[in-house]
Amino acid sequence: MKQAREPFQFVSTFYLIRVGLDSAHTLRELAKQLSSVSQDSIFCHTFHSLATHHYTSYSSDFAQWAMAACNESELAEQLGAIDVRQFVELNDLRSALIHAIDNHVRANPSSGDRPAFEPFFFAETREVVLPADARASNLGELAQGIRHI
Repeated sequence: MKQAREPFQFVSTFYLIRVGLDSAHTLRELAKQLSSVSQDSIFCHTFHSLATHHYTSYSSDFAQWAMAACNESELAEQLGAIDVRQFVELNDLRSALIHAIDNHVRANPSSGDRPAFEPFFFAETREVVLPADARASNLGELAQGIRHI
């Protein structure tokens, strides 16, 4: 069996969530903060949320907050309908989120500055990768390693 020049290293990956200092108390503040928070934060509240909270009503933390904390079901539906898988760039997703909130506030002016029941705290996802004990230098070892994952 052919051997690899360098062995394949199996790894374990987990995500740490770091809650930051940025928060929003109204929809208008949420849109404003969305324009400046890190891409890690956008990822955390959309892609990571989709993967870890698939059992909630909405796949986005922003949609969940719009419903639970702001009682804005129409906006929650619009934010929840944004398919994050269609975005290659996080800044494009950021723009879509801001656009949905801005349109909702324009159509419902009183919703923009109404205080939420609880603030939205922006967080970031940090990926931690640790090497596992297993390595593979050929296809047989790779198959064996995959079976043990």
